[in-house]
Amino acid sequence: MKKHILWLVKRLLVVGFALAFAAVLLEVLLRLFVPVTDWPVGEYDPAVGLHRQPNQTGTWVVGFDGEVQGKYHINGQGWNSLQEYTADKPDGTLRIAVIGDSFIEAMQVDVDETYAALAEQALSADGVCPGYDRVEVYNFGFGGAQLSQYLNVMRYVAERYAPDVFIINIFPVNDFDESLADYAPSAYSYFLTFRDDGQGGFVEVPPVPYTPSEVRRLMVKFALVRYVYGNLQLEAVIRRASRDEAPIADLQDELAALTRHIFAEYQRTAEGSGARLLLVMD
Repeated sequence: MKKHILWLVKRLLVVGFALAFAAVLLEVLLRLFVPVTDWPVGEYDPAVGLHRQPNQTGTWVVGFDGEVQGKYHINGQGWNSLQEYTADKPDGTLRIAVIGDSFIEAMQVDVDETYAALAEQALSADGVCPGYDRVEVYNFGFGGAQLSQYLNVMRYVAERYAPDVFIINIFPVNDFDESLADYAPSAYSYFLTFRDDGQGGFVEVPPVPYTPSEVRRLMVKFALVRYVYGNLQLEAVIRRASRDEAPIADLQDELAALTRHIFAEYQRTAEGSGARLLLVMD
């Protein structure tokens, strides 16, 4: 019996050593020969929920050999933009706030090629916006955000930056059902969601405070971890694979009612701040 246990321990040690050696070898090879994503750090902002930690720069890389690469810059307010956002708006300024998910945050391209950056360049051309001396397009995109979180961000933006126009970019694949607290994956608890109140209406479920995992922050210092979860998007793949599509058909009426409710809140928020509202379906 003791010999069997000793043999088993030796085998486990050999396997453990081999795995550790392979991990170290992969770590070295990835650092030397493969573009590996830089992982932006998140934090909790009571006003908006899960948020980017301000003042970060890096390269977002996706793909087996890094075929997609974008240089991001998280400004002092926690958004992917080269410009710093200010509450003060000089006379003659047209300020546009663009709100959305990863399509708007656009980590996959360089920060000066995001939707907001390109829109600002186009609208700042002579004669495009007569009557304005300056055009500012602020990027309020966050990867993973959904229809209900756009409302949360919209309120945050209205209070702090007083834009003249809100553009909300909607992604129909998952923006709707993930706004329901009882259906959305657990990760969406860090965003604003809604729950049916049982009386034909909806109640808001505030974002759960996000507590950064020190273990996770330590792990993403390793190129191998960033490659698997960043380049190969393992977390997103697992989430899609485990997603239960069956209940969506049963939620059609509830989702339609929730969408009308959220759109009405969008309009109410825009009107309350004296802004125009533009909804864009991607």
